[in-house]
Formats: sequence, structure tokens, C-alpha cells
Amino acid sequence: MDAKKARERLTRERADLAGTVARLRERLAVPQRDDVARQAMFEARIGLIDEALTRLERGEYGRCVICRRPIPEERLELLPETPFCVEDAAREQARAQ
Repeated sequence: MDAKKARERLTRERADLAGTVARLRERLAVPQRDDVARQAMFEARIGLIDEALTRLERGEYGRCVICRRPIPEERLELLPETPFCVEDAAREQARAQ
């Protein structure tokens, strides 16, 4: 994915998520546990998108932050904010459990 396309997509997804979080906050005077969890999930994804935009500005977007190998184009199409190649994502997920 070229830099311009990646920036546009990440920026659009960030705006969509930020809007969703804002609507959740406005709609719920007393948030339920599921709403709080959903809001936290959206905010975490916004953080990943912000990090991806920073990598894009540095010229590091599309490379795994651990092994520095290129992240496959197909993976970036599915998860444009991902900082990991498939192998390192699996290791990070296993470590988190």
C-alpha cells in the first residue's frame, strides 16, 4: 500500500472510531460494562492508528517493528494499523496470554 493511500485510510478509520467513541460518551449517562469495554477497544485501536501514522511519517510504515521485515501487503490491507508481521503478531499474542 503506498504512503498516500495508507495515510488516507488510517486517517479515515481514526476519524470514524473517534466519532464512535464520542457518540458512546454522549449517549450514555451511566455507561454499562460492555459499553466501557467497547469504548476502551475503540480507543486502543485509535492508539494503534496514531502509531501507524507516526511510522508512516518516519518512513517505517509497512515494516514489522520487531524483525524489521516487510509486512505483507495483504495483511496491511486487512489491518492497516498493524505494527507486526504475521509471525511476530502470533508471538506477541501468545506472550500476552
